[in-house]
Amino acid sequence: MKKLIVTILGIASVALLASCGSAASEAGQTSSAAAAPAGQTSSVASAVTQLNEDYENALPVASQLILGSMKLEDGDLAVNADEAAKLLPLWQAYQSLSSSDTTAEAELQALVKQIQGAMQPDQVAAIAAMKLTGDDITATMQAMGPELFGGGGFNRTDSTGSGATESGAAGGGGGFGGGGGGFPGGAPPGDFGGGPGGVPGGFGGDQQDPSARETAIAERLTQDGGQAASFMTRGLLNQYITSLQLKTGDVTQEDLQAQQAQRNVFRWLPLAAETTGIPVETLQEALAGGSTLADAIQAQGGDVATVETAISDSLKDNPNLDQQAIDTEVNAVLNTAGAAQPAATP
Repeated sequence: MKKLIVTILGIASVALLASCGSAASEAGQTSSAAAAPAGQTSSVASAVTQLNEDYENALPVASQLILGSMKLEDGDLAVNADEAAKLLPLWQAYQSLSSSDTTAEAELQALVKQIQGAMQPDQVAAIAAMKLTGDDITATMQAMGPELFGGGGFNRTDSTGSGATESGAAGGGGGFGGGGGGFPGGAPPGDFGGGPGGVPGGFGGDQQDPSARETAIAERLTQDGGQAASFMTRGLLNQYITSLQLKTGDVTQEDLQAQQAQRNVFRWLPLAAETTGIPVETLQEALAGGSTLADAIQAQGGDVATVETAISDSLKDNPNLDQQAIDTEVNAVLNTAGAAQPAATP
């Protein structure tokens, strides 16, 4: 699995860089020198900075904004709540337009410029100074590992909900995504396509356990570098939208954790059904009524211990989990009270 992920990242980086050649470069703009006091040349430069693709291996401007904004979360230029309120609808609009086959490139470029205009000049200048390339986006996604395909998530929020530290705990709507499209938290089995941020379709139907599903996704993306690049960028955007939603209060960390826990249960239903012979639909109905997976299995005369072993064995393929983490995950899957399947935000 690790080798597949690394292969995907390499292919995606090439595809991302190739896309730069077709995008219009956004040159730096100038402004009236009279508007700035003498001796403040650097401030003027900062105030008029616009991202461009005029350096070697540059990411597309939109990708620079997404990844760069995430990197700013670690410093003094992190987006605050007021700024998040302005940026959130713009990024949601970009997400929607970029997932449509009928959107003109000019529309996206205009929206990207609008997003830059809504940011502090110093924030844009800091991102420009990063000179982000395919290597940067690859490193970010590599740090996520299997979470790229639907694991614990990559939400970056501290205990106050205002800062940014890596955490695999939340992922509501997805590790990247919350209301931003339902991506890496993992949609319930069978919902592999559709919607912004959804993983590419055609990965095997409802009878794949999460590990097999991740492998299938990895193999498909290895065959299509362009799809891998798009997949990675959408994932990063979903993650950033979630961080903005946390700042604005549209969602809370508790909301994300609860949604992720419920989604995680749905992810394991195919394996539970295969192990017990209980139809997936029967288990889904029980969970929608507030039952735990363990109770739903017992109510149908199934063996909970067998399912517990099957889930545990599947998780052992994940090099990032020790036995204690596996036991914790299995317990959560079996004993989290279900709810109606969370719907991805359009």
